[in-house]
Amino acid sequence: MNINTEMNTKKEIATMTDDPAAATPGPKHWGSPERTGAAYDFRSDVVTTPSLSMLHAIARATLHDDVFAEDTTTSLFERQIATICNHEAAAFDARKHAVVTGDVHKCPTRVVSLENTRGGSVIPLGEMIRIKNWAEGVGVKVHLDGARLWEAVAAGAEGIDEFARCADVVMLDFSKNLGAPMGAMVVGSAELIGRLRRLRKSIGGGMRQAGMLAAAARQAVLENFGPGTRDEKGVLGGSHELAREAGRMWEGRGGVLLRAVETNMGWLDLKGAGVSAEEWNEAGRRHGIRVDACGLDWLIMQQNVTWAALGIGR
Repeated sequence: MNINTEMNTKKEIATMTDDPAAATPGPKHWGSPERTGAAYDFRSDVVTTPSLSMLHAIARATLHDDVFAEDTTTSLFERQIATICNHEAAAFDARKHAVVTGDVHKCPTRVVSLENTRGGSVIPLGEMIRIKNWAEGVGVKVHLDGARLWEAVAAGAEGIDEFARCADVVMLDFSKNLGAPMGAMVVGSAELIGRLRRLRKSIGGGMRQAGMLAAAARQAVLENFGPGTRDEKGVLGGSHELAREAGRMWEGRGGVLLRAVETNMGWLDLKGAGVSAEEWNEAGRRHGIRVDACGLDWLIMQQNVTWAALGIGR
């Protein structure tokens, strides 16, 4: 057990001991980044705290069987996401070079996989269009890992439909900076999504009452991005502003950024600063924030991080 986990566990035990009502199930942590520690957590954007409105959405969800494609909440959400991505269909779920040749001795490339954003950097729409045009010319499909595609949209003027148009299949995640408790969706042609559903069922991946998860994910999109193709809420953009400010603070103290801050990630040159991962993590613990430089020297801002976490009052 690391120190952060141990401290958090002790707080939970203290809360349960001091508050007899804490033993009663309730939504005390929903929408409370201070209770979960997410307000001071720079480790990843997967630590976001689901909002109370997401819990209410779960309570209103339909409870039909999604394996039979009968759940209204899930189906409506799938159609909504397919629509804003300008694709035919979608399926909700709880989760670098090409070889173009006729040589039978070589395995030909069938799919090009892109990730946008990649390490917080946005692949420009023009570059994605160029790749898509090339792929179509050589009979190769394009898969877009869009777990953080919402960040790319929030960072610029392009809509999610414009990015999604550059891929045959798109994966979107709802549990990172959007803040849903879990959930992802695959978007593509009706034929492809039909095959995906059959494959998912064949390996035991079908979910029955999926409406509860879909309801929370849909609420996360609506309140933190908006119903359309472009970011209307500014929530994600707020985390980008925090990341830029953290980058400026790092550079102002003589540090070097390994890449420009484009979205919600800041990459720090800890090695160049003569700071080990252990020293960095320990410094975070001393100041009451969570960082993790073991393998990835980044700071990730998410919607729950406060300006106070950077020592800035607003």
